[in-house]
Amino acid sequence: MSERNRLSLLNIWTACDLKTWLSIVRQTKGQPLLWQSRIVIAAILCISAFNSVLGWIQRLVYSRRIKHCKPKSPLFVLGHWRSATTVLQQILSADPQFGFASSYACFCPHHFLLTERMFADDFNALAPTTRVIDDLVLDASGPQEDEFALLGLGAPSPYRLLATPSNGFDLVSQLRSAEMSASQESDFIEKLQWFLKALTVRCPQRLVLKSPAHTMRWRTLLRMYPNAQFVVITRERDATIASAVTMWSKLLNHTSLTVVDHDELQRNLWRRSCDSFDAFSKSIQKARQSLPASQLHVIDFDEMLYDPVGQLQHLYAAFDLGPFRIHDPATARLLSQIKRHQPQLHRTTVGRA
Repeated sequence: MSERNRLSLLNIWTACDLKTWLSIVRQTKGQPLLWQSRIVIAAILCISAFNSVLGWIQRLVYSRRIKHCKPKSPLFVLGHWRSATTVLQQILSADPQFGFASSYACFCPHHFLLTERMFADDFNALAPTTRVIDDLVLDASGPQEDEFALLGLGAPSPYRLLATPSNGFDLVSQLRSAEMSASQESDFIEKLQWFLKALTVRCPQRLVLKSPAHTMRWRTLLRMYPNAQFVVITRERDATIASAVTMWSKLLNHTSLTVVDHDELQRNLWRRSCDSFDAFSKSIQKARQSLPASQLHVIDFDEMLYDPVGQLQHLYAAFDLGPFRIHDPATARLLSQIKRHQPQLHRTTVGRA
């Protein structure tokens, strides 16, 4: 990891307003804190208060426009963590017929309409040059996972567990609709609708949205947007789980506030990643049984590596999006990298869980 990335002043908690951050800090009650956590808590306390003030100003300025805005039915990119959902999102977002949630909007969800033009350069100066979990470039104007915005807005999100992995890190229970109260589901819908309306004020095109967690929420998303379309990317189980464990381990180094035993954490990450993969697979299977081909399209990870352009052409045809075209040099380079990419093979087996 580069020195700049290691010393970055921006992490996922900077998306929070004061109310959300205080609720996350309360999760740590009764647990030993890492020595640096008190510094992080104090720093985010100041940042979250700043977010709250700017959010209040944005509501004064934009509330009427946001309230009356009607987003087009989104295209959701689904799939388990580490199954190439980000790459697919980046390719689709380069198509000018689509809009997307930028990194700035996702990490400043309370006030991005008000401040993005002013502070985007500052965001890039403070943010890491690449994602913590891999070498994909992180830029204020590039597409980002909307789950970070939902987290910052205070919606029910499994990413709250990233603060306190010692609490079990049970991602699946956070996403099962059967385990969400009516008020929690209503809160999620309200926060997501608000965010998509705000995005549409800035960018009126149809939105491409990506959050692996949405794979478990497709029924809720369909109730919100009956004409929404879903593209799912699937990957072989063992490789996905191994890569997901590595991802969570790296991410928790930057987000955890509490002390946790390393060996116990690794065992728990394996177990929880197995659980989430199986739950996601069942959810995808139910979606395939319930939705027509015009609303759900599945791409295999290996086929995407072998023939990315062909797979995208199939997707565009299935969803009646017009012919697939490479719209910029960055997309051409990305497709070339996919073609040459050989996923890292993790020797550790799922049996260790």
